[in-house]
Amino acid sequence: MKITILLAIIFFVCGPVVFGQDGSVGIDSTRSINIGGIKQVVQIKGRDVTKPILLYLHGAGGNKYSLIANADKLTSNLQEHFVVVLWD
Repeated sequence: MKITILLAIIFFVCGPVVFGQDGSVGIDSTRSINIGGIKQVVQIKGRDVTKPILLYLHGAGGNKYSLIANADKLTSNLQEHFVVVLWD
């Protein structure tokens, strides 16, 4: 059940795709969604959508500090090899 919800959210959030110079198709999408009345932000970035998905959970639930603001700094190298999904 949890996997189904996660996949539904990923497919819902997958919006804009980016075409690279080498012909690869990337993705860069950030969406805000409500789950159970709680605002959550999901960001999906990757330089090639055929790469495996890496779900990055930073584990700071309930914290006022968001990972999304610094996500590119933390995951830019990972985006070369994965489609990085940040769930904040």
